[in-house]
Amino acid sequence: MSIAIKLGARLLYRVDPVPGESPRGYLCRVAHTHAYGGPLSLAQIAGLPVSGLEIDEGAKQIAHVLRLDAEEWRAMCYQHIKGRKRFRQRLFCGQRISADDLNYKRPRICPACLKRNPIWWAVWDLGLVTACRIHRCLLVNRCPACQRGLAWQRPAVHKCRCGLDLRDLSPEGADREMVAINAAICRAAGFPVANPAGFDLTECNFPPEMLKLRLGSLLRLILFVGSIREKDRLRRKQRPFAATDIGAATEIGRAAATVLRDWPKPLREILRCMLRRKQRIRPLVTSRTSVGISIAICFVSCPVVNLDSCTRSSSSLS
Repeated sequence: MSIAIKLGARLLYRVDPVPGESPRGYLCRVAHTHAYGGPLSLAQIAGLPVSGLEIDEGAKQIAHVLRLDAEEWRAMCYQHIKGRKRFRQRLFCGQRISADDLNYKRPRICPACLKRNPIWWAVWDLGLVTACRIHRCLLVNRCPACQRGLAWQRPAVHKCRCGLDLRDLSPEGADREMVAINAAICRAAGFPVANPAGFDLTECNFPPEMLKLRLGSLLRLILFVGSIREKDRLRRKQRPFAATDIGAATEIGRAAATVLRDWPKPLREILRCMLRRKQRIRPLVTSRTSVGISIAICFVSCPVVNLDSCTRSSSSLS
């Protein structure tokens, strides 16, 4: 039975956050621990709308309810970065990313991770993360019992709104390339990557420069490379992408891994196919694909490239 909500109250005791935990996942876990029906109850106690939970103005209110220090709560949240032309940027685990990189509306989980420890990890909030590097499986964002997408407002991190225990699900396995590209993202975000995912990362032989990128730049590179590849050719424009679309994110991750593994062999093969089809180069150069080709040519001709500046150039064309 859910406890009655009293505006302005505080929880009876504090639930300690776990390093690397999603802020919204933490609220879901706290609500379950205190027998509330869902995390929305905590927002109501604080007198805040959902949109106000992660902004500076509401930090003191929700932190008071949770018995946390305001700075402790702010450190967990994906805060807006202040400054001119930076409103669309967020801090994620101490690194700058685009707000478009975050998936709030269609949460994803790894059933095996929840079975081991019912924690909603922050990396699951990244739109391009679609596989678990630990259990080598694809993430789940839909309940097979009620056929609805998972929601933030649910009884517990490990339970669907319909009551199904998500820990009992058997997710689809992920291939080596998918594990490796997701492991690269997790490592850039500051999450540990142990074997066998570390072995997969080594075996895929991604460009060393790529693995040195900071999280925001790496996400832009994967999105760009994965969005312009189409079978054995390069698209003239990036494929549209929404962070909530797990199917599109999976395709983008797989395409990026295919192009970037054993670099630069896959790209050379794509270019050979394009030349065999007698596609003209000039139309490509006028499109966003030219940036991808420029990056690729730099990699082919020069072993050391500043990918960070290359991905900044590609994003500036958006």
